[in-house]
Amino acid sequence: MKNKNIDITNFNQIESLIKYIQKTGYASIDFETNGMPINHPDFRPTILGFSFQPGISYVLPLAHKESCFKKDWLVVLKMFQERVFENVDIVKVAWNLKFEQKILMHYGINLSGRLFDAMLAKYMLDETRPNDLKDMVKRFIPEFSNYEDTVDVMARKLGWGNVPINTLSPYCGLDCDLTLRLMYIFEPKLIKSKLYKLFRNLLMQASSVLAKSEYFGYCVDLPFLNKLVKEYAKKIELNELKLRKHKALVRFEKKQKRQRIKLAINKLKEEINELKRGGNKNSRVISNREEKISRLIAGEFTSNKDRKLDEPFNFNSPPQVADFFFGKNGLGFPILKRTESGAPSSDEETLLKLKKYDDTGFIDELLKHRELSKLYSTYILGIKEKVTPDKKLHATYLIHGTVTGRLSCVAPNIQNIPRGTTAADIKRFFIAPKGYVILQLDYAQAELRVMAEMANETSMIEAFRKGHDIHTATACKKYKIEYEKVSKILKDEKHKEYTTWVKRRKQAKTINFGIIYCQGAPALAESLSEPARDGKPAIIVTKEEAARYLREFDETFPRVAQFIKSQQKKAYEKGYVKTLFGRKRRLPDLYLPLVTRISKDGREYKAKHGLTMEAERQAVNSPVQGTATDYALFSSVLIDELLQNPKYKKWGCRQVYTVHDSIGFYIKPRYIHRAVKLFDKIVQNPQTKKYFGFEMTKVKMLADFEVGYNWKDLEKYKTDIDYNDKYKLAA
Repeated sequence: MKNKNIDITNFNQIESLIKYIQKTGYASIDFETNGMPINHPDFRPTILGFSFQPGISYVLPLAHKESCFKKDWLVVLKMFQERVFENVDIVKVAWNLKFEQKILMHYGINLSGRLFDAMLAKYMLDETRPNDLKDMVKRFIPEFSNYEDTVDVMARKLGWGNVPINTLSPYCGLDCDLTLRLMYIFEPKLIKSKLYKLFRNLLMQASSVLAKSEYFGYCVDLPFLNKLVKEYAKKIELNELKLRKHKALVRFEKKQKRQRIKLAINKLKEEINELKRGGNKNSRVISNREEKISRLIAGEFTSNKDRKLDEPFNFNSPPQVADFFFGKNGLGFPILKRTESGAPSSDEETLLKLKKYDDTGFIDELLKHRELSKLYSTYILGIKEKVTPDKKLHATYLIHGTVTGRLSCVAPNIQNIPRGTTAADIKRFFIAPKGYVILQLDYAQAELRVMAEMANETSMIEAFRKGHDIHTATACKKYKIEYEKVSKILKDEKHKEYTTWVKRRKQAKTINFGIIYCQGAPALAESLSEPARDGKPAIIVTKEEAARYLREFDETFPRVAQFIKSQQKKAYEKGYVKTLFGRKRRLPDLYLPLVTRISKDGREYKAKHGLTMEAERQAVNSPVQGTATDYALFSSVLIDELLQNPKYKKWGCRQVYTVHDSIGFYIKPRYIHRAVKLFDKIVQNPQTKKYFGFEMTKVKMLADFEVGYNWKDLEKYKTDIDYNDKYKLAA
């Protein structure tokens, strides 16, 4: 079936289009824009495409410079507000609908009725990449393969805002038409696969919640951020000066510089000899080469090429760092690891292992330099560059960003912001607007609660029922000591056994999560080991010790071990595993053929492929992690629905961010106690039976709440605090 694309040039055509959409009950939409961020003052939608039945599309010119409606394009857009976009009887379809939703939000238009994001439908049916429209067209509607090539080339050359309308229009129209066709392919598949309920009740609802969160953004303390830009630039400069003063590096730089100059001079001499063989006609060129040799010997570098011979050591260059660490002119360290290209590795893991060979302190300073540089480029300067004129960050959450169902985040990655202990300054510049505070809901040990429920592990279930900290409870089981006794020790920092039990709890936590991630003894040993840092001795855990910890865990929690085996067996039988919500994780790598390996004594043997072993781990981890993620996502949907009630509008409460199992809101301080009470009720029992057909009966999902004016200084919520009074000055 071909596509007929119609360009709208008058108001009669607009009226006809609206009537067609109302008659069919479908509107597949796609905006093309000038490429600016939606929240930027210069952002404009250039054209808008519609399709209401396969094979036909209409394109409405908006703010495009060639548009016939360019003077009153917003009036034209608003003509569709009540009759199409906010009409509950019309199904709205798009590829990555969240993007279109934010554009409409920008102009005071809300999408109502049934929404269908064909990209998320594809993700439900196949969670692996690619997830883009063009690849899906190639797969399912191959006769339109590469329809985007001309526009993409032109857009890269001219910018999206400058692509001629006669080129942009058919492209936009096809986007709408092909997305609608894919909806008709994917929707029956979702129903047949019993994934439609999850798609409709969770993913599409969560997409709308996240669209609002992205559009309204996260406030930034810009003066404080500007101050950090200067402070960190200075810290990096001082740390680099410290690094450059290391004697070993000074010697290395001198040798390298001499070597580079010597090579350059030898090359010039070869050129001179070659020129001399050419006779007198080259005398001037020869003279220039000889003068250049004299300048290089004297240390004069006049051209850009020559100045490169005198460039200082680059701490961000892996080849130079590797040459210094492992080369004969440098420190001469042993090569412990190589990169995929075969070069000696100098990544953080390797540097930590090399520290025992380094008596100069250089590695410590280099690690500090790398940490400061990353914080500066990614989280300070990097974030400053993404702050829009409204002094906010508008990150983008990707529901389809991981295979497990966990959200990912880009531009910037809010979920990767360093912990307060790593760089307290960074979380400090994320603030609440005037008159508001941040209220954070954080699911308490969500993955372990899910594990306890799914495995029906009685010891874990009992610990959660009693309100015990599961990591402390695990440590108590391991060392056969009563929970109440250890709990008292951990509340008293002056107790002589406090440090011991802090370490034991931390170790138990690592083991607990190691079980969820199906870590073997080598990986667990590495997780439990710690390098010497800040004057503290290294903690070395051997593979044998880690194997013993795993055996002890299996003995303490036998049903978890049974659950792991059961999950892997189901995965081999069906080819996939499911979360409690019904989300599937497909694991085709389980069926890869065995590979031949060589033992230490030179014998060949057959073993599972590495990808197969990873798939076995995913058979356990994906249902647990995915269920915990789905709980947080669904709670955010229900809370958002609650906040739409007119009686809660005065709270001024809205979701700002979501980071793994935690959700942040802005709220007026006087309403915190009421919000916590209602949110906590939702978290504990988010009506999963009604919407997804299951309910956790053995373990409750609980949340911890924190309050603060900025992200760094969040404090544990307490029922006896008058938050309105506490944050009067801050707000």
